[in-house]
Amino acid sequence: MTETANTEQSNKQTEATNLDKSPTRPNSEIVVIVDLGASKTKVIFQEYPLGEPQVICIDSTVADVGLDSLTGLDTSGLPEDNCWVSLPNEGSYALGYLAAKKFHGSPMLRSLKFDLALPKIAGVLWVVSQKLTKKTKLLKVRLCVLLPPSEGGDSKALGEKLKTLLEEFTTPTGVLRVKLVDFKAMREGFGIACHHRSVLGDDEFQKRNIAIVMIGYRNLSVLEFVRGKLTEGASCDLGMSWLVNSFVQAVGAGLSVDDPKVLQALVGAGSDCNSAVLAKLSRKRKGEDLTADGEKFSKIAMTERSNYVNAVIRWLSQNINDGLDSVIFCGGTAQYISDELCEYYDNLHIPVEWDGGIVVPDVLDKLGMGERLADALGLYQYYVTKLDESKKKDGAARLKDMVLAYLKAKKEASEEAKAKEELALIEERKRIKDAEAARLKARGVLAMSDDI
Repeated sequence: MTETANTEQSNKQTEATNLDKSPTRPNSEIVVIVDLGASKTKVIFQEYPLGEPQVICIDSTVADVGLDSLTGLDTSGLPEDNCWVSLPNEGSYALGYLAAKKFHGSPMLRSLKFDLALPKIAGVLWVVSQKLTKKTKLLKVRLCVLLPPSEGGDSKALGEKLKTLLEEFTTPTGVLRVKLVDFKAMREGFGIACHHRSVLGDDEFQKRNIAIVMIGYRNLSVLEFVRGKLTEGASCDLGMSWLVNSFVQAVGAGLSVDDPKVLQALVGAGSDCNSAVLAKLSRKRKGEDLTADGEKFSKIAMTERSNYVNAVIRWLSQNINDGLDSVIFCGGTAQYISDELCEYYDNLHIPVEWDGGIVVPDVLDKLGMGERLADALGLYQYYVTKLDESKKKDGAARLKDMVLAYLKAKKEASEEAKAKEELALIEERKRIKDAEAARLKARGVLAMSDDI
């Protein structure tokens, strides 16, 4: 082959590579992982394979609203704060902050996550389209959704309905069309299990009996592996909302289970149910009344918290097989009662682990969700790695690149700050030295004038 031909082929290859790297290429697919939490819908998405993964969180509040009430709304600001969708033959819904602020929506904790999945997922995909600033009105999406074990049987029906509904629906920016290239509904805890398996290795994982316990705001779910094989699993409504409800009923001071301040106060008060923190829930004004309410609320919280812990442990004892090699806890509520859970399993001589060893990198967790993203992150890593293997791509490398770049920038910033601190110290020492020299010189001049 001639040198000219070689050059032309090289140029074509370079051009093809650059085209493949374009983040707005029309044929790109978007991987979207959705954790339909009762307090927040947590999402990790990536334009595959070259886009960087990102996180969005949308409050789980939902309000069914007439389309006429939605179309004229101001959509300036963050898309997750202005999210609504109108689905064919399913109605129109405000979601998240908009639902709570404008339409007095509800988290609808008594409804199955499956029932709310349709508008929530549609809303998520619209927000994703806005975050990626997609010019096209057609998104090609690979979607994975986390559901409690008790709702996992509906996954096929959910996928079929989503495929139809998402073909064309209305959003704040007009009609959006979504083609579901792939759909998977996984049980809560599956992402944790995938990561834990990758850490242990297949051979070791298949020798162990492992229970993964997810305790969130609404649900308590168990995903159990016996000799590496997934069992049926179990789920109940013993999430943090159970404690919030029982506390509010026992207090009887006009508190509402829908008021986020109640949850914040209970969590902030910690295991000792700090009275000063809980006093902030009081509507009284005088200092002595606030103190009295704080002590009253603390006593009630201690009782209800103890009842809640006992209920959780009682349920776990009846729904997890004997002979566990380890139990893995995840979810924000599990962290809230971590001392009691660890004590119970320590007495049974069963090792306790947290989040399957998943550490959510700061560069991804810009919203400060911490361990609440662990399950979604585990599922994201599993799915993208499998996708890479089938497509001969390296989409999973984007997160690694982000982490490395973040650590490098952090190190450089630390070194720069240290250098500036050292320079400032040198300059301060020089200033002191110069001042001392000037003082000595002035004394010498003064001494000479005295001699004269």
